[in-house]
Formats: sequence, structure tokens, C-alpha cells
Amino acid sequence: MREESSNGMFVMPATVAQKRFWLLDQLEPGSSSLNMPLALRLKGSLDIGALEAALVHIVTRHEVLRTTFATQDRGPVQVISKQGSVKLTLEDLSGSEDPESEAERLTVDEAHEGFDLEIGPLFRTRLLKLADREHILLLTLHHIVCDGWSNGVLVRELGEIYDDLASGVAPSNEELTIQYADYAVWQEEWLKGNGFEDQLAYWKESLGSELPSLELPTDFERNNGRTSFGAIESLLLPRPLTRAIKALSQREDVTSYMIFLAAFYIMLHLRSGQEQVLIGSPTANRIHSETEALIGPFANTLLLKCDLSGNPSFAEILQRVKALSLGAFSNQTIPFEKVLESIRPSKARSSSQIFNVLFIFQTAFMKPMELKELSITPIRSVSPGSIFDVSLGVVEREEGTRLQLEYNTDLFKANTAKKMLAELEAILSSGILDPDGRMSELPARLESSVPAKGDGAPAPFAAQTNDKTLPAITPETDRTEETLIEIWKEVLQIDEIGPEDDFFQLGGHSLLAVHLFDGIRKKLGVNLPLATLFEATTVRSMVELIRKENPNDVWTSLVPINPNGSRPPLFLMHAAGGNVLFYKGLAKRLGDDQPTYGMQAVGLDGHQSAYDRIEDMAAHYLKEIQEIQPKGPYFVGGSSVGGLTAYEVALQLEEQGEEVALVALIDTYAPGYPTLARGSSKFKRKLFAKYDRAAHHVDTLRILESGQRWPYVKSKAEKAFNSYRRKYRDLKKRLKREVLERLGRELTDELKDVQSNIQIASRAYQARPYSGRVVLFRASKQRRGIVKDDTLGWSKFVTGQLDIHEVRGTHGSIVVEPRVRHVAGILREYLG
Repeated sequence: MREESSNGMFVMPATVAQKRFWLLDQLEPGSSSLNMPLALRLKGSLDIGALEAALVHIVTRHEVLRTTFATQDRGPVQVISKQGSVKLTLEDLSGSEDPESEAERLTVDEAHEGFDLEIGPLFRTRLLKLADREHILLLTLHHIVCDGWSNGVLVRELGEIYDDLASGVAPSNEELTIQYADYAVWQEEWLKGNGFEDQLAYWKESLGSELPSLELPTDFERNNGRTSFGAIESLLLPRPLTRAIKALSQREDVTSYMIFLAAFYIMLHLRSGQEQVLIGSPTANRIHSETEALIGPFANTLLLKCDLSGNPSFAEILQRVKALSLGAFSNQTIPFEKVLESIRPSKARSSSQIFNVLFIFQTAFMKPMELKELSITPIRSVSPGSIFDVSLGVVEREEGTRLQLEYNTDLFKANTAKKMLAELEAILSSGILDPDGRMSELPARLESSVPAKGDGAPAPFAAQTNDKTLPAITPETDRTEETLIEIWKEVLQIDEIGPEDDFFQLGGHSLLAVHLFDGIRKKLGVNLPLATLFEATTVRSMVELIRKENPNDVWTSLVPINPNGSRPPLFLMHAAGGNVLFYKGLAKRLGDDQPTYGMQAVGLDGHQSAYDRIEDMAAHYLKEIQEIQPKGPYFVGGSSVGGLTAYEVALQLEEQGEEVALVALIDTYAPGYPTLARGSSKFKRKLFAKYDRAAHHVDTLRILESGQRWPYVKSKAEKAFNSYRRKYRDLKKRLKREVLERLGRELTDELKDVQSNIQIASRAYQARPYSGRVVLFRASKQRRGIVKDDTLGWSKFVTGQLDIHEVRGTHGSIVVEPRVRHVAGILREYLG
């Protein structure tokens, strides 16, 4: 029942979580430590009016964003306004000397500005203009009206509604089935039922009568009247370590959450010397499907007390944490304030008096969004303040797993926080390499792997691997060759493979190469780059490469496909897959005297983060190109997405005043191309695609000489058979993966980060005019149902000479045999 006040506002009960945040605000009025700041980078054509209207629409849709709080006899209550308004403040920084630095300063200031819970509003917006096509949107909410999940809902709705409004389309007026205030009413009733009593009984048994107080050594003396200023240090874990953690979770039947929590417990024990450690850990607590689309503070805090006595091993601690976590998540509905009232009523008024360390594990709630004219990218958070000594956040993002340590700056120095992160990485590495090692052995290991002053991270996981963790590989052993053959059989789905068989002649391609090298890493413990297949295409040659002491000593994007020859070198950029294996045929057709290099994507080594902007990719690749060719003329090119990178490389070279002799685009679509023609349907496109595929094979048979036709038919038949076998196997894996994902154990994907970022980069790329020479190789078979343009959209951007050559075939076939010989023949003439 909604109680309406005299001024037309609704008065509703506050949830237990809101009462806690209200109480904390009473203890320190206007403190920013309960702020939830968001920063979003907006790139592209921005309609500010549509953005403001989208924010108003969201406030109208979610009551909690137009809620303030009043005090009644029974405590704080929600006061909900019937209408909400948003004033989007625009600040133009484009004329300042350093817009980015000024924006960073304002972002920090905004995060530290407090709220008045009684007056409101509890949702602020601020827009910073850095340039005509680049803005930063600051959204600041008080924790009393939102949580981490809510931020994801907010950003997703903002993107969708803005896109509609900017396109002149009315956004959906579909009402939410419930509002946050309805959940408050439900919670009041639940607290009176049997479910509450059952969960309370569990927590009383789990926590006991004593809640240990964790006393971490600090850099500064504790002050009872201290402020809550905070800062954040972060660490991106190496991909090999992340993959090892995923593998351990499957092997031990635990989740990644449990593994990171176990490592955190160990670090806190080693620093404090305490055997009983209490940690708070928030859970989303959205147990009803209706709450998943709501903004509001649903998150509940679980009190997790772990016993670390008896000098246990990492494996033993992991099992203790597993039992603890499963019990806690099964009883997560009860607000932890109610647990405290039952156990320690005298100290139930302030959560900071009960525990001072927080552990948060989540996948990224907010992901980059590509709209019609705009891209939205979340910017890493700043700390609004820390009510805890330290808070460890483990965030699984597309870039990899990142550890974020928020710490109270009145207690700790930045170097100490860095050292804590380094210790966590070393504990994880040690626990995986030696899960039976005792906790008493860890200090000596940490001392050797963690810098004394915390101003660096421990050695990468792969570098810490010692001889006993990997199979011995020596010239005398035949196990390596046998294992490799088994891996090849599994990947290629071929029953008989000899040591001298060629990977590509057996039907291998770049996608299967990914699975091949993943199998090598898992079964032999050796990380090889995909470019290995340029020099080792047989089992035997690969064995010899593996037996070298440092098969992958230094990672580089530059791959020498053919480094020999006296002609000017040609640099080919990777396509959407990230690797450059498919250029093998083109390089061969160009001849032994034509030096050809491929530029593979940053991130394929598993240690670096992949770029998500074409401009950044081009700048990185250009730096490596100029290390072997300091001066022009330059010849660059690329197939599909690789053409966009080659085009940007040429632009950056032009800006440097360097000569670019050629930009070769192999069936590369310009930004904004293609658009669908009227009357084009998905069904029609699928139907024509099947027809085009059949016609493509017929056309190929006409091109081939008579002696090559039967082998072609035979190879395609074998490929189709193996494809169906792989699809059946992948279907089984996908079904298994869906089950595992529901249990919180997502399987790894080697190229997920790289390929996702390449896709994001290609969609967001804004090409600039180029005055040099561009050669476009256009496949004769283009997609059905699109508005045709012989230049594939490039006439809008190329102001210099644009040569177009049509090559018989499809998008993917003109860069491989047998059609690639036509591309190579024409290209060789341009290379001189």
C-alpha cells in the first residue's frame, strides 16, 4: 500500500540495506565514501538533447532515482517524487591546454562530492567536452539508490534509449513489472516468515558467538576520528595464470570466486598472523527474475569467517573456502544487519565495526556499446572514499582478469597496496604450481618473487614454471612427437598422421591452428605463437622447435613470412582473427624475392591487453615496422579488417611526412559500408548465400586445371565430413559449457579478448581523408541484399588515386588458393 503525502509524493518503507546506508550517512553526513561514480567515454556524433532526454526517461522509469529519505518514528523511509528531472551540465574543455588531464581532475572532484539524502537528488549528471567528437559523461549515484549491478542496468538502458531518440524513434514505454519500493514491502513480509528463521539459524552456527577483528599492520597509526579517503591500485593478471586458474576450478570442482577468495585469506593471514579471518563479501541478491532489470541497492553482504589453523595447504584452504561459500550463498537472502543484531546487538549499528576487509568478485557489469553514431566505453573507476581498510575487487573483463585493491589512504601507502597485489599474484601462482605446499612455506617463496618495496609485480606465471611442473623435453624422448601427433589427430579429426605430414595440406587453417596451439599449451606446457606455422608446418619440425631452449623468447607483432629478397618489403595487417597465417599463400605467390611481413595482433601471447582502437593498433604496428624500415617508401596492405589498419598506418605515415607508395585493400569495406537495400530479408540472404556457395565451387572447378579438379572435389568432401564431425563435437562442448557457466565456471576462449577488441575497433573506426594511392581488390561475389558501391565505400575517403581490381571469388576466397594468384599477380606490378 503506497502512502501519499500532502505534496503528492509517495512514502514507502526503506529496505534494510537503505537503513544501513542512511545510518552510515548520519555518522558522517555528506561523506563521499558511499558514492557510486561512473565515467563513460562517448566517441562519435553526440546529440546532447537526446542524451539529456534519455536520462530523463530513465529517471521516470525507475522510481528509486527520484527518491529521497525522511525520518519517521520507525526510522528512515523512502519519499518518492511522482516526477523526476535531470539537468545535464555541459563543460567545454576542448580549449584547455590538456583536456584529458582537466577531465581527470573534474572526474575525481565529482566522485568526492557528497549528497544530502533528505533534499536530493541522489543522481547527478555532468558532461565534459574534450573535442567535437569526444565527450566524457559523469554519472554519480549514492549507494542508497543503487549497487554495482544497477550501474550495468543504467548504462545499458542509457545506450538503448539514446540510440532510439537520436534516430528519431520513440523509446519503448514498457513499464517495469515492479519498482524497488515494492521489493522493500516484500522484504518486510519475508523477515516475519520461516525462511528468515531458517537462514538466521545457519548464520548463528557458521559465525559462532565470536567475530574476530582483523588487525592488519598499517603504514600510519589508526585514528578513531580518521576520514575515509581512498585510492585504487590495480593489476591485470597474465593470461597464462588466468587460464591456469580456470583449469584448476574445473579440476577441483570449485569456482574462480573460491580460488581468489582463498588467496585473499592467505595474504591476510600472512600479514596479520591471525588464524581466524573475517571478510565481508557482497552478493547481487537478485533471487527474483523481476529484480534483474531494476536499479536499486539489492546487494547483500555475506560474512565469511575462515579457519586457517593447522598450517594447511592451498588445496586444503580451497576446500574450506568452498564449503564456506556454498553455505553462505544458500543463505544469502537474510540481510546481514539482521545477522549482526542476533549475534552482537551492541555493535550492529556500524558494519565498519564488524569487519574491515571486503572481497568483491564480478564479471564486468558495464561493457562497451556500439550505437549507430556513437560508441560508449566505461572508464576505470576512481575511489570516492573507502570505509574499509582494504577492498579487493576481482573483475573479469574482456581485457582479462583484473585485481583492483581499494585502500584507505589514512592507513596505507600506495606502495603497500601494490605489494599486496603482487603477493596475491604470487600466492595464486604458488597455489596452482604446488597446491599441496604448506602455508608456512609461502613467506620464503613470496620473498623471492615479490619486490621488497612493492614497486613491481612478480615474474609472469609462465616464467615461474620450474622443471618439475613441465614434462621433460629432450632429444632422447619420443613422447613429445607422440603427444603432438595425438593433438593433431584430435584437432584435424584425422585418424592417421605421420611426422612429416603438413598441417595445411591436411586441411588445417588459422582457426584450427588456434585449437592446435591450445592443445600444445595444455598437454606440453609450451606456449608457441601461431606464427610458428610459417617455419614449422610438420609434426617433426614442430618437435625440433619445441626442443629449443627459448622457442618464444620475445613477443613481437612483426612476423617474417618471407624476410628474404631485394625488393621493398610489404607489410600485411591481420584481419578479424588476429593472426596472419592466411597470408602464407599470398606471400608464396609474390615470389621468393619479395620480402613480406605480417602484423599479428597484440594480445595473442596472453600477456598483453588487446587494443580496441584501430588508431592504437596502427601506431603500435608502425613502431615495429619502422624498426626494420626506418624510411619510406612504404608498402602496406591488409585483407578485410586488416585493410582498415593498413589505411590508418598510411595516414599516420603521411602525418610524419613519410612517403607511402601503396595501400592495398583486399575486399575491405570502408567505415559505414554496406547498408541493406530495401526489401532485403534475412531469409532471402540465407537462401542466396547457399546458392552463391554452390556457384562458387562450380566457378572454382572452371579455374582449376583438369588434373586438379578431382583432388579439389575430394578435399572439399573430406572437409565437409570433418566439419560435421567437429560441429557434433562442438555441440557437445557447448552444452557442457552452458551447464558449467550456470555453475559459475566459464570455459576459457583463447582468442575471445583479441577478436572481441578487433570487432569493437573496426566498428568504431572513423576514417579520415587520404591523399595517397590506394589499390582495392574487390571480390566479384558481394553480399546479397546491400546497396552496391563498386568502391566499397572508399570513394568518400580516398582523395588521391583509387585503383579498383575485381577478382573472381568471394570475400574469404580471393586471398587463398587458387584465386590468390590473381591478386598476387596484380599486386606484384604495384610493388615494382
